[in-house]
Amino acid sequence: MELRYEFMIYVCIALVVLVSLFFVLFNTKKKGYKDGKKIAGLDYVKKTGYFKFKMVSYRIISVLSLVALVGCIIVSCFMIARPYERYTIEEEKYSRDIIICMDISTSVDELNQSLMNSLKETVKDLKTERIGIVIFNTTPVVLCPLTDDYEYVLGVLDQVENSLKARTTYLYSFFTNYEDVAYDYDYISAGTIIGNEERGSSLIGDGLAAACYCFTSDDPDRTKVIIFSSDNCLEGTPLVTTQEAADICAKNDVIVYGIGTYLMYDDDEEAMKNAVESTGGKYYREDYSGSMKMIVDDIEQMSGAYIGGTKEVRDYDVPESLFGWLLATTIIFIVSARVLKL
Repeated sequence: MELRYEFMIYVCIALVVLVSLFFVLFNTKKKGYKDGKKIAGLDYVKKTGYFKFKMVSYRIISVLSLVALVGCIIVSCFMIARPYERYTIEEEKYSRDIIICMDISTSVDELNQSLMNSLKETVKDLKTERIGIVIFNTTPVVLCPLTDDYEYVLGVLDQVENSLKARTTYLYSFFTNYEDVAYDYDYISAGTIIGNEERGSSLIGDGLAAACYCFTSDDPDRTKVIIFSSDNCLEGTPLVTTQEAADICAKNDVIVYGIGTYLMYDDDEEAMKNAVESTGGKYYREDYSGSMKMIVDDIEQMSGAYIGGTKEVRDYDVPESLFGWLLATTIIFIVSARVLKL
């Protein structure tokens, strides 16, 4: 603990000395009897045990009262001098860009919904990374370009979650009218099924390739990561296959972490696993316990992501460190003064 205004200690000491001298030099109160009666046999009274006990108690309480008063003054002086503690804070900076790429065909709804809380917690823990969101079915749609506006990203994820719930409610409930859930239902459908009649749906490679091209080239040293959720079940004619999209990612130094559904066909799962691992990433399944946490841990450990930090020295006032002493000495003084009837 340090003092912000150390000179105030000396000012307070000087004032205390001056006040003490004033009372010593100008205390002209005459000793004598006032409103009382003189009694005889005082020497006898002084020898009694009761009188001796009272005198000892009086002296002890008087000393305690004086010590408490001096303590109050000393602690007050230190509080006036503003005690503080100095901390050195290092703000870590990372050069990661992360794209959340979600297959929003209905067969992946359960997986995407289970990931939402983990994705939002991950965004809340970010510091200087940029993050974006791409969804796809027939056609990829960029819901959120790369940004460090985490509040906006969380808002988009909230809306995606609401949309997934609305679609599940509408598709699997006989009592839900489309008009009641139209806005939320259409949020992830609008734009993503353009060309569905001609090209089909679940064009996995197109979605992954689109996510790859969302990264900017203004800083080649930034680590680029895609968190990719899909069942890799192709239901149409894509422009690029999943493996071709993975090759594009690898060529552009983009690492893909894939999460597949537990109902995937073995061939689809094997193809997706090979594709994401060819980028230097890892593959996880929906039924892996804590798969999202594993991905976050892997991203945190990626070399080259940390670019240092800035150190900042901050001073924080800590009056509470002395307030307890001030309160204790004040209470002792008040109680002892009350006992002495000062």
